[in-house]
Amino acid sequence: MSERPERMKRNGRPEDPVFSSGEKLFRRYTQSHYINGQFSNTGFSFNTPPSVNREKFSEPADVLFSEADEFANWGVLSFKVDDLTRTFPPEAPLYSFWPRHRPLEDNYAHSEVWCDRLPATGQYVKPSPSIRKLLRTMLSQRVIVEIAAAI
Repeated sequence: MSERPERMKRNGRPEDPVFSSGEKLFRRYTQSHYINGQFSNTGFSFNTPPSVNREKFSEPADVLFSEADEFANWGVLSFKVDDLTRTFPPEAPLYSFWPRHRPLEDNYAHSEVWCDRLPATGQYVKPSPSIRKLLRTMLSQRVIVEIAAAI
């Protein structure tokens, strides 16, 4: 059994709401989540805010860490904070997207991709099917494979 790296532990550190535009956001995936250059619905669902790890406090492999090794052979994709269009779609904004630091006790880098309607409600809002598809397509064009998935 692997031991969790110290950098991953929260140890009382507060949320850090400041993200630089070039900061990478890491997300684990399997080959079935990323098909023909596109995120699948299961690979980037918006039922709840999608989970990511932020580069400022994490290494790509941290999103695969599990004491039980349940993510062995998964891969890691990254995209930059700037790749999240702040308002979407660009020509007639209906939603805003941004990263939000949501540290967990055993994963300080844990963050989420948040969405809200325009005008803002102040709550997470699941975007419409067409907006989800557009955002997944846009992100698919910008992701970098940090660690290739073996399954």
